[in-house]
Amino acid sequence: MLILYTQPRCHYCEIMKRMLSKMDGTEDFQAVDITKDPEAKAFLKRKGHKTVPMLYWRVPGHDIWINKDIDTKKLTGENLGQRIKEAIAQTKKDNCLVFDVDGTITPSREKIDPDYAEVIRQLSSSVDIYFLTGSDFAKTKEQLGDLTKVVKGSYQCAGNELWVNDELVKSVPTFTMSTVMVKWCKQRLEESKFPYRTGKKHIDLRPGMMNFSIIGRGCTKKKRQEYIKYDERTNEREILAREFNSVFHSYSAQIAGETGIDVCEDGRDKGQVYKHLEEVYNSIIFFGDDTQEGGNDYPFAKQIQSFPHRCFHVSGPEETFEMLEGIKRLFKPEWPGVDSGIEGQL
Repeated sequence: MLILYTQPRCHYCEIMKRMLSKMDGTEDFQAVDITKDPEAKAFLKRKGHKTVPMLYWRVPGHDIWINKDIDTKKLTGENLGQRIKEAIAQTKKDNCLVFDVDGTITPSREKIDPDYAEVIRQLSSSVDIYFLTGSDFAKTKEQLGDLTKVVKGSYQCAGNELWVNDELVKSVPTFTMSTVMVKWCKQRLEESKFPYRTGKKHIDLRPGMMNFSIIGRGCTKKKRQEYIKYDERTNEREILAREFNSVFHSYSAQIAGETGIDVCEDGRDKGQVYKHLEEVYNSIIFFGDDTQEGGNDYPFAKQIQSFPHRCFHVSGPEETFEMLEGIKRLFKPEWPGVDSGIEGQL
């Protein structure tokens, strides 16, 4: 996190704020008023600072003073930007693995296979792992058990929440729907030719996003399969997403899971997570089942198509873990594993 420590009526604090807000890649900096934050004030005191502004790049294990030895009166966007780039490069790690959940490491809405869970547990000892899903944390916890504590973090609700060690560390407000949007969803529920409805959470509001499902939450496996076959014949969800995007221009809708579509506010889809991870890792390796354009993994996947990042489209958990047998030897060469050809791709 890029943190600017400030205090009221500080002329140069305001100058640096404006400078950071206009620079590419630094718009998400955090400005902290030390007169209102005792921990921030104590941090500066420990570092030996007596004045502000102070700009720090802070990641676990590193506190890098950005404007060190720079005369604040001579500060420019160029010299500040170069310092920020150097700090980020200095603290970057080599690799991380990112997994979608439903359809990628578990069957949709079901628990992870214990053998597959053990693979992730082993990998986590040598590489940072993240989950990235549209589901809420309660559902992911039900599916993955203690793996949510084993991995580095779990991005929920398309990245609008971040959970670390089963504690919520970042969140945005719950999605709000306009009257027009509610009416649109109700009309589509009435118009769909699929004959069955659960009556449960056809509209599921989550932080920064919502999920819309014709069949609804809590359907049986049999009814789920019936809807999947219906959707394959009619492309209903693809049509719903395309129509939604044509009507509501400040939102994006994508196919999600097996029975619904995810709707996010602009900038609140899975793509937002790329920026967070790219600041910390040199290489991001992603596995997802909806990486095609129009799928809810696509906003993240499209940003990691070129070296040194890698994106793998998978058809289900079996394919994911076949690939991992090859990949895991990249991080721990002594581990045995099936040669799936992935090493050559990486």
